[in-house]
Amino acid sequence: MRISLEGYNKVLIAICGSLLLLMLLLGAGNLVVELIPSHSDKGILTAKEAGPSKTEQAPGPPAEPSFPEQLVGTDTRIIAMDVSSESRGRMKFSSGSGEERFCRNLIFQNTRTHESRTLFEKPTLILRREVLREASTKDHIHEEERAYGLLLEIVDSDTNQDGRINAEDASRLVFTGIDGAKVVPVSAPGDRIRSWELASAQKRVYFKKAPTAPEKQPVLMEAALPPTGAATPVLAE
Repeated sequence: MRISLEGYNKVLIAICGSLLLLMLLLGAGNLVVELIPSHSDKGILTAKEAGPSKTEQAPGPPAEPSFPEQLVGTDTRIIAMDVSSESRGRMKFSSGSGEERFCRNLIFQNTRTHESRTLFEKPTLILRREVLREASTKDHIHEEERAYGLLLEIVDSDTNQDGRINAEDASRLVFTGIDGAKVVPVSAPGDRIRSWELASAQKRVYFKKAPTAPEKQPVLMEAALPPTGAATPVLAE
């Protein structure tokens, strides 16, 4: 089959043009890829990179502030950093008054000076909180209630080693004054709280902790409020 010189030149020019166009397209594609920022540039880790280790806590659900709650008879109000309702899922706890209280921290604010203090410095979940009140005499005539502290059930350690601090971990009881300056343990380290009940008039709290052996019953304990020492068993084991 004979091909004229003119036809041969046309075929050669077409092939060269196709190769040049392909090279231009490949170059443009690489330029676009370089201009688009990668996920790692923005700090977004892959599932493998972001996986929680045994010593790191995975980020919890986002927190949002609740409405302020004035502590009766004081210049202090507290603002709970509540876990958003969209993220609560099945982990819901009652404060005993019918209102759900499930938050990650408390902010104590003085209404006179407007100074604020955050209660916890490390990742914490507050499963339940109770405002502690006592009767105070005013002008030696009238009696009125005054808040003197808060009793909290909290989770602040990843006791089941799943990389998260949540309701599946062991909780403990702590006390703080109305200024939120100090957190005082009520239950002993290592106690696993099953349930608890506040005796406001007696300024005491009763709680049940998990037994040391599976075949035993939960241990009933009591502690003074504010704490004046270690909690003691109500009944002998």
